Amino acid sequence: MIRSFAFCLLLLLLAPACETVVVLDIPQKDNLLVLNGLVIADQQTVVRVNRSWPVFEDAVEEESFLPGATVSLYEDDVYVGPLVETPGGVYTYDFSFDTLFRPKELRRYRVEASHPDFPSASATTLLPPSSVPLEPWIGDTVQLGGKDHLELFLDLEDPGDRTDFYSFEVFVESMFFAGPICFRNTEEAFEGTSDFFPDIGTLPQYCGKVYLTDAEFNGQTKRITFLLPLTQFEDPTFLPGTVLRVVVGLYSEELYRYNLTAQLQADNEGNPFSQPVVVEDNVEGGFGLIGGYSADAAVAVIP
Repeated sequence: MIRSFAFCLLLLLLAPACETVVVLDIPQKDNLLVLNGLVIADQQTVVRVNRSWPVFEDAVEEESFLPGATVSLYEDDVYVGPLVETPGGVYTYDFSFDTLFRPKELRRYRVEASHPDFPSASATTLLPPSSVPLEPWIGDTVQLGGKDHLELFLDLEDPGDRTDFYSFEVFVESMFFAGPICFRNTEEAFEGTSDFFPDIGTLPQYCGKVYLTDAEFNGQTKRITFLLPLTQFEDPTFLPGTVLRVVVGLYSEELYRYNLTAQLQADNEGNPFSQPVVVEDNVEGGFGLIGGYSADAAVAVIP
């Protein structure tokens, strides 16, 4: 018994001596340019230029902005002009080069960036149409889960000669409130964040933007129903004369995917059981995203 105890004690004393320290040799990759920006119809093109940081270094925001870059804009592979540096690593189109230039819908735009200390990078995007035919109208008050909801309909005429990517957000302008308003929907498979309320089972309430492609209605008139809860606010909201505004965003495909993946990554933050999310990226030779965006709005007034 004593001999067995002594043997076990000897093993415990020798265990630390068996410890092996493994040094990981992780190859360091070159820092790259990071380009982020939007091309918007009839507006100034703005691109932020940053640099990437090694994995085990904390990024310093002030040092990540990159001065001294050369940034150029192309339309359908034709050189348009330079983007001029402004404070904070922001580069904007120089209208002194061409005072008449404005980005046009359904054109392809390429941003190229170079810097003496980093490899060159570029990204291409398609500018979506600046508007689509929209027809809003107000329906009845309906019961949903024992709660009164106001029907707001939107007829959208999808062009049909391409795949389109949309977002929808509802705003209200009344005597007591002005701003975005939550809504429910019983039909659409919207993509985006939604909150669930037990009083209406699993029917989601959307607060903020929701996203939808025309995969199921390409080239057709699509009717979208927004069910607006009448009990969102203590004061009366839907009085006669109240303005309901549906803002419809139109996106290039990569910007649409970026919004969805970035939102999903944010939703999964801090959850150890969630699947890793790769945020959409379309920059060749670097990181980031250059996307095309337009917005339209449809307005209905409560009689």
